Amino acid sequence: MFQKSFSKILNLFYPHLCLNCDSKLEKNYFYFCKNCLFDFSYIQPNKETTSFAVFEKTTAVDTLVKELKKQRILSITKIAAAFIVIQIFRLKWPSFDIVYPLSSLLRKDHLYYLSKETSLFLKIPMKKKQNLSQKALIVFDVLDIDKIDQIKEKLLFKKVYAIGLCFDVFFDDLDLSL
Repeated sequence: MFQKSFSKILNLFYPHLCLNCDSKLEKNYFYFCKNCLFDFSYIQPNKETTSFAVFEKTTAVDTLVKELKKQRILSITKIAAAFIVIQIFRLKWPSFDIVYPLSSLLRKDHLYYLSKETSLFLKIPMKKKQNLSQKALIVFDVLDIDKIDQIKEKLLFKKVYAIGLCFDVFFDDLDLSL
């Protein structure tokens, strides 16, 4: 009883608000309200590709990326990695040998942690070593297609796949039939 009362008092002074629009969250909603959750619609895979994103670039997805970079909420990284893994299965990509982190293993940034969580979900190792006989996955928060192609050319793997939470352009600007 004391805990419920304390929780109600705390919620009065520090209400649970949507990270994107600051509206009060309904019961059983965390981080994003019901309206903002509609922005998290998976992009439909329409062809075989080795670079793809999970969501359109919307304000809610942009907020997710910003929170991911701040690393204030630890579970945000797990949530983002779960979205990525679901999209990988939807894309029907073959299994990977490793997740290759682009950030240094010594300088652990948000991309390092996102890659680590993705590798844990997929149950494959995360290694900084390149091997010509392996298929590698690289994980991004925001995909810049030109930059990805340049990175892929420099990596020494059998095949490299890249996935991000969103593309670096708004969905209407992106021609997915390329």
